[in-house]
Amino acid sequence: MNAHGKNKKMKMAMRVYFRMLKKGCDPDICTYNTLIHGFLKMGLFDKAWALWSLMSDSRIQPNEVTYSIMIHNYCKKGKLDCAMSLLNSMAPCNLTPCVHCYTPIMVTLYKLNRCLEVDEWCERMLESGIVPDHVLFFVLMKNKPKGLGFQLQLCLLMLQAIAKNGCGLDCSSLTNSDKINSTLALEQEIELLLREIARSDLNLGNVAGGIYVSALCEGGKTEAALDCLENMVNAGCVPLLFTFNSLIKRLFQDGLSEDVKSLIEIMQNWGISPNLETYLIMVNEYCKQEDLALAFGILEQMEEMGLKPNVAIYDCIIACLSQQRRISEAETLFCRMLENGVDPDEVSYMTMINAYARNGKGVKALHLFEMMIKNDIQPSSYSYTALVAR
Repeated sequence: MNAHGKNKKMKMAMRVYFRMLKKGCDPDICTYNTLIHGFLKMGLFDKAWALWSLMSDSRIQPNEVTYSIMIHNYCKKGKLDCAMSLLNSMAPCNLTPCVHCYTPIMVTLYKLNRCLEVDEWCERMLESGIVPDHVLFFVLMKNKPKGLGFQLQLCLLMLQAIAKNGCGLDCSSLTNSDKINSTLALEQEIELLLREIARSDLNLGNVAGGIYVSALCEGGKTEAALDCLENMVNAGCVPLLFTFNSLIKRLFQDGLSEDVKSLIEIMQNWGISPNLETYLIMVNEYCKQEDLALAFGILEQMEEMGLKPNVAIYDCIIACLSQQRRISEAETLFCRMLENGVDPDEVSYMTMINAYARNGKGVKALHLFEMMIKNDIQPSSYSYTALVAR
């Protein structure tokens, strides 16, 4: 069922479900979550709710995963009120929302420029005893003011919540991050807290360490970030892939591409394989340097490994080709993406529409715009502007 769902073959997935019933196998919550996720990926909310009803009729209660799947997909469709209502309905069902329920809501609020509400939701989440993770930190960091001081203050806030909510540590003796006036003092406070978290729970130490490394990398403190990685390992932590990805991006930004190769080798020696995010970082940096040969090299490497590039990776290369007015090659790569079963997003369509429009191919631009609407992708003002500009 999971494989059929990933390939958007939900009729096949449902056949497996009915075969289970026929053979007397009782579906469990994992079965329903898999099917619900598959239908939501296709935007079929009515089918997902029908399964929700079937689940309830079978006296199987939705769990935190069910809610997080629904919330994520409602947010993806821009139906924020529905997502918020679902989250608020969890407490009466004796369910505690996890960080994965809150994060997509905050992402959507940022997209709608409702930043003050993000702070309210974040405060509500932390006060309810939920442990934040590195994904939430990354979302918040990307939308906060730039500057090492801001990033370290946010890092300290997240680590205090991990220490209190995850490790049960008493943080009352810690200095309030708002009252620390220097980045050096913030770093010292964070490092002290990080050691305490790692002593209490190595898994949470991995998360906390990844957050700190990410903050340092974003602030341009590469050496300090590498030192933190070494300290984490010495403390018995196993750094997250997120931690390595933060360092890889920073090293690229510092022009240290050879060091990136060394870091990836170290990572692989520890049994940690690059993921789609790793390859996206590499492709994005190569495209920024307009080195399309290396960007295409990553694409070929992924395909040789049997790892399907995601739409964001294709978007980077298509955009770079478009900027260089290599429209025919961009068009070829767009078609290759479709052939490989990767669905274009609005960025893909917008990039190609803009490329066609700027090069006198208005008919193709209009055709692609119509295809985007047909595929249930709501055009933004940027897409309309690109089309009108033709």
